[in-house]
Amino acid sequence: MNIKLDLGDLYIDSSMAGVHTPGTFPLNIGSEVELLVLTDSFKEANNAQKVLSTAIENNLFFVHECSQCNVEFNSPPGSMKYVAIETSRQLEQLNEAIGKQGVRLVPVDFPLDHAFKAEITDYPRYIHKQQLIGIEKFDICKRILGTHVHFDLHPDPDVKIAQINFLALFDPLAITATATSRNSMNGIIINNWRVYSYRYLAHEEFPFQGDIQGVYSSYKEYVEKLESEYAKFLEVSLSKGVDFSRTSNRENAIWGPIRVNTKYNTVEMRSMSSHPDMITVFSVLALARGGLRRIIKKETSINDIVYSLTGKNNMAEASAHLKNIDYKATLHGFKSDEVVEYCKKLILFCIDGLEEDEEKLVGKGLERFWQKTSLVESIVLADKTNEEKYSELHHIYVESLNELKNIWS
Repeated sequence: MNIKLDLGDLYIDSSMAGVHTPGTFPLNIGSEVELLVLTDSFKEANNAQKVLSTAIENNLFFVHECSQCNVEFNSPPGSMKYVAIETSRQLEQLNEAIGKQGVRLVPVDFPLDHAFKAEITDYPRYIHKQQLIGIEKFDICKRILGTHVHFDLHPDPDVKIAQINFLALFDPLAITATATSRNSMNGIIINNWRVYSYRYLAHEEFPFQGDIQGVYSSYKEYVEKLESEYAKFLEVSLSKGVDFSRTSNRENAIWGPIRVNTKYNTVEMRSMSSHPDMITVFSVLALARGGLRRIIKKETSINDIVYSLTGKNNMAEASAHLKNIDYKATLHGFKSDEVVEYCKKLILFCIDGLEEDEEKLVGKGLERFWQKTSLVESIVLADKTNEEKYSELHHIYVESLNELKNIWS
């Protein structure tokens, strides 16, 4: 299919699609979708406990987050088809159950009322982080919502670091395609307020823990960097009276876009915002999976991809270039020609790794997010009350769950 959009054509040819064969690495995924809690009149609410109690009663996989205005769905791991269908099923079931109790959920990346006061969840890790970065900065953390995806890590260390590097390179597309928040600061319009406020304000003192880390020459180098930065992090935290060694390790003391989970042997992409259109979310996820599939099959080297996207052979220089593109993506989104060209190269690389049942999903997603201003962004920017905007976003969310499920029917 040839996708004709205002950011340029993208061509998806069915003959490009990869086919998973028995004995190859399955690349299972698991998704985490954070949702904002609203009243039935579409006002932000600190009512997470009511939602979680209902989820438990219905045997649904939801957990608390750092604030009481936010709940998180954790999908069981599996194939793209399984995770998409299970996500749709469980979210639809919870929507129906809480709707009867006067509660609504909508996945957006920041409350529309930026003055909304989110209440902290009483849990040691969250209490410690608030002590570490301060109440004002943690107030940002309490109000941001994201979509995180875990991908199986290959046992080969060379493939592992290629996967980690690729997801770092994928960051500009993930944060631009799924942005739903916009704000201005010092006269500058910021396209993705969730990313800007979280990485550059909340974690200003801890850039390694909060921002994109860059790319690495080897898995050994990556682990050594984690070790050294974790030691520095613990030293700073102890100086502020917080012993993070009790509630963290070198991997999960990372709150930025990419981190490894050694317990589940996964690499977690934390770049995507919570977004009401699940077609957009899962199409971006499918593109990341397509790119990872090509990396794992060693169809091309990660060094070639780094050079293709950044124009740099040196990893330190490539990392600096990536951080620059990330910053422009955060500020300008697809209104930046440089971001558009970077993301177009990335999408074309990933398309070649799609499996057949992912093509239709990606085609639909591109029609929605490969625009200077998406439908969701236009709703957020509209001259309407927040309640009216939430009502429209909730409708998109509910409709997209059904549409996502039907992709595979």
